[in-house]
Amino acid sequence: MMIQLTPAAEQKLKDKIGSQPGSIRLINDSEGCGCVMSAVPGLRVIQHPEEDDFKLESDGSISFYMSRRHEVFFEEALKLDVNPVGHTFRLSSQSQTYSTNVQTVDSRS
Repeated sequence: MMIQLTPAAEQKLKDKIGSQPGSIRLINDSEGCGCVMSAVPGLRVIQHPEEDDFKLESDGSISFYMSRRHEVFFEEALKLDVNPVGHTFRLSSQSQTYSTNVQTVDSRS
């Protein structure tokens, strides 16, 4: 699985990670949705990957991880960009837009 970052997306993620060690986990967030099929993509700033995480290929300098159980919800090639309206992230593939409002939460403790 591959995620392509635009320069604007990579810079925005670097700003969110800051000076502390961290990487990004792509999730399929179903909390409060009632059904996993109603879930939305999200980004979590993490200190370490979890045991069932695998590393995504990326063209940027930021490490991306995803849980194996979330892999089924995403296509093999993804693109992360910054949505100029609202300054959130936009996650897409060649065949669909997953979200134009991908939220980022810092999960490091």
